[in-house]
Amino acid sequence: MQAAASISKLQHSSPPAAWIDPLKNCAFKYKVVLEASVPEATEALTKGNPKFAEDAVVGSHGEADGCEQSFGGSKSPLTALNTAVRDLSDVARAIIRTLLLQ
Repeated sequence: MQAAASISKLQHSSPPAAWIDPLKNCAFKYKVVLEASVPEATEALTKGNPKFAEDAVVGSHGEADGCEQSFGGSKSPLTALNTAVRDLSDVARAIIRTLLLQ
């Protein structure tokens, strides 16, 4: 939810022209995370299928990377958020991998 709010706030704050397309891209990527990846991971864990949950959190990591890269390699206004999502995805993946070993 914070991701969507942060992106929306930036979109409505007269951002530099170079940020307009990357912000649209990030909005889409975080919509995928919030509406597909997280629910998929939750459902997979609930149903006892940690491998699918792992795939979903790996997808979240990739979406955050894609958002950051859409700014062309320079530090984006969403760097802190993207880093947090990648870090959380890594932690979730480590926990899920522990479940896979059981």
